Amino acid sequence: MGKKRAGGMHMGYWTKYFSTLFKGVGMMSFKQRWNARKVVNDLRKADKILFKKLPEEIEHTHQVTKALRDEAHAMNNLRGAANHAFKLIYEAEVQEDALITSINKLRKALSGLSLGNAGLRHVEGQLIEGMVEAMKRADEEEREAYKDVMAVIIEAQKGDDVLRQVIRQRFQTLKSQTALAKWAARFEVKTTAKQIRTINAIAAKLPSLKGGSLAKKLPDLLTQAKYAIHDAFHESFLIQKRAIYWILNVLYNLYLLRDMGYRYVKSHFMPEKPQAEEVRHIDEIIAHILKDFRTVAQGYRIIISHLESGEKELQKIEQQAMAR
Repeated sequence: MGKKRAGGMHMGYWTKYFSTLFKGVGMMSFKQRWNARKVVNDLRKADKILFKKLPEEIEHTHQVTKALRDEAHAMNNLRGAANHAFKLIYEAEVQEDALITSINKLRKALSGLSLGNAGLRHVEGQLIEGMVEAMKRADEEEREAYKDVMAVIIEAQKGDDVLRQVIRQRFQTLKSQTALAKWAARFEVKTTAKQIRTINAIAAKLPSLKGGSLAKKLPDLLTQAKYAIHDAFHESFLIQKRAIYWILNVLYNLYLLRDMGYRYVKSHFMPEKPQAEEVRHIDEIIAHILKDFRTVAQGYRIIISHLESGEKELQKIEQQAMAR
């Protein structure tokens, strides 16, 4: 159940990993909560400019200078939201590495107990089952949105023009993020860190169990471990999915901001030259985000591989048990 990563993102990921000074579970959770809040706040500010301030300033009060200034603020908000969403995904991946390390530590502790081969395979099967169930649950909870995101990720490999078109078509079916999503993200991050600590504590406790104590306490500890693995994978999966939604939201709003500029120049509400400069800046931001998005898309597909590899390993363990 080791973690696999796509070749295209491997070096970039580990370069970031080793350049991060604070990678402890608690510190990464703090960073995730902070970045989740920043994404939501930046998106709210950009939405206010896009849907309230710009139409009023351009179409009604004709404050061209103020509108150009607010356009720049909206661009900065959207760029900031994307940066924090990418950080959120990276930090969730670091947490997931810590989770897998904890699970392997637990499996090693189990292998040192007097369980026998069949018994060891049975208890390891329970742990893997927790991971598989978590992935399936996360998929089922947001199935329609999941399909939209996966469609965008698949199209990301076909070039920027195709990706732009798909985002315009698909994003309209995704729900906008609200204050509720902000608090949900904070809860998920806390839950992931808490469950990693639980798994580590159980792994540390197992070597001290002997004889009757082992038989009495092991089933309860394994149940705790299974649910901890389930919850940790589930929350990690959801927070990475939500971060990808946020990035798509940013891209959609950048396209909208650019299209608004074209429309206002055509209707003579805005001067052509400064608006052309704003569009150039928007295109630069979009190009940078799309480049990072393709890397994230690879990583997101790898998350799905955890479910597939877990299911295969679980099937293998079950087959071995039946053969005995």
